[in-house]
Order: sequence, then C-alpha cells, then structure tokens
Amino acid sequence: MIRPRWGSCFEPVLIAAFTALFILVSCTSTRSIQTTACNQANSTAQPAFLDGWEIASDDTFAIYLDEAVLWETGDEGGDIFDAVIESASVEVNGRTVSGLSFGQLTTIIGHYDENRNIVGSHGGGIQISFRTNVLSDGENCIDLRFESPSGTIHSHAWIVENLAAL
Repeated sequence: MIRPRWGSCFEPVLIAAFTALFILVSCTSTRSIQTTACNQANSTAQPAFLDGWEIASDDTFAIYLDEAVLWETGDEGGDIFDAVIESASVEVNGRTVSGLSFGQLTTIIGHYDENRNIVGSHGGGIQISFRTNVLSDGENCIDLRFESPSGTIHSHAWIVENLAAL
C-alpha cells in the first residue's frame, strides 16, 4: 500500500492554497459590500447638491456641486468652498482617491432677508476632479463625502461605467 507523504514539501503549498482562498474570499466579500452600498445609494434620487459628473477628454473625472443648494444662513463668500476643500473625500471601489483638485466659478451671490438685509452669500458651482487612472474597467463605485461650514455631512454613492477602459 502506498501512502501519500504529507511532508514538508506539501505543507507550504497547502498553506499557500488556504491563504489564497482566504484572500479571494475577503476580496469578494469587500467588493460585494461596496457594490451593495452603491446599489442602495443608486436606488435613491440624486441629491440636489450633486449637479452632475463627467469623464472629461483629458482623463479627468469631474464631480460638480451646486453651492446654492449647500448654502445656509450665515455662510459668506468662500465658506462653502473652503469647507469642501478641507473635508472632501472620494472613494473609488472602496479606495480613497488622493490628489483631488478643486475649482469654482468665480462669482458671489448674495442672500437677503425680507427687509433687504444681507444674511449671507456664496460662490458659484464647485468642481472636484481626479485622474481617471483610479477607475477600473467596467463598473466603479464612486463615494463622495464632504461637510458644509455648519458641520452637516453630505454624501452620495453611485455606480459609473468606465467605457473608456473597455
């Protein structure tokens, strides 16, 4: 009778096989959670603060925010823009994107009460951009989070199809 020898030469292979299986299961589980979060967010209406997004021709992903929707009484000039710059985070497929760029349409819009007293102002639309090289082929979960000057947390997650990579 011949018995298989489970000596030292097989042990690393078995350990490596179990480790690879664990990593594969972990990655699959994480992707599933991210996709579920994106699908749940996608099933809700786009929030009013999100003015849109696009993959620009210069390999940049741009997210547009409507500062007028984010404005609250007491906000002045660049308060909202400054708060977005200080607090914004974007995740693509669960990974934080570094190197975000910010831009704003230079304009000041005043807000007045019923007695024509100014109660605050805000600038134009805000653009948050990053390089598209962080996008995977096919579907990507984009998760945006930022705070307003009052500390209100705004967030939205949605799925973007990266057709350029296909």
